Amino acid sequence: MVLNLISSSFSIKLLKEVRAGYIKASVSKNIPPQWESFYLGRIAQTNDKFAEYAVDDETDDHDEALTQQEFEALSPYRQFCLRNHLTLSEHGLYCPCVGSATDALVISSGGGVTGDFIIPMEMALNRLKSEFSLARHLYFDYLHPQNIDYIKYESHFLELYNDEVLGIEIEKIRTAFRLCFGILDKIAVAICELYNLYPITKKGHLRRISTSRISGN
Repeated sequence: MVLNLISSSFSIKLLKEVRAGYIKASVSKNIPPQWESFYLGRIAQTNDKFAEYAVDDETDDHDEALTQQEFEALSPYRQFCLRNHLTLSEHGLYCPCVGSATDALVISSGGGVTGDFIIPMEMALNRLKSEFSLARHLYFDYLHPQNIDYIKYESHFLELYNDEVLGIEIEKIRTAFRLCFGILDKIAVAICELYNLYPITKKGHLRRISTSRISGN
């Protein structure tokens, strides 16, 4: 429901997920009995929304079958991303259909990419998406290694009996880990830039964070 309020990603599938949440809540043994009527009322309201926005008479089963068909048509890599919730897509949060085939997460609204707020934040988001996509791909390559014996034996490591794991495969996951920490840092910088939260230096003065840290320069 919140996603529907703060984004432009409204879809019938999103309504179905909202309804599914209300249905599970209404039959839960962990809610006070008097709450059941509230959830049942919400289910009825959601069904009314279906009648208002639905464009055809497809059944839920048919829709689920179509979603599964679209999912299976995606690349194995994209299927991996959707299964493990590694997409940067609002639609991908709740539906693995073709609408989740790309990292379509954006900040800009219907007014386009304009304004003192939108452009800097979209620049930050582009950098985050670029680094996250690399980290994600390195993680995928680590879990699904290819035959790279010709590279594996190009590096010779002395046996020091310290149980350290070395080589190109383990470096993929280490690099992905470091990239993700760098992404968290860039998110923090972007938040500071957005809300003018500049850290105080040892001398007690506010220090402005350079936007180049967000862009990766």
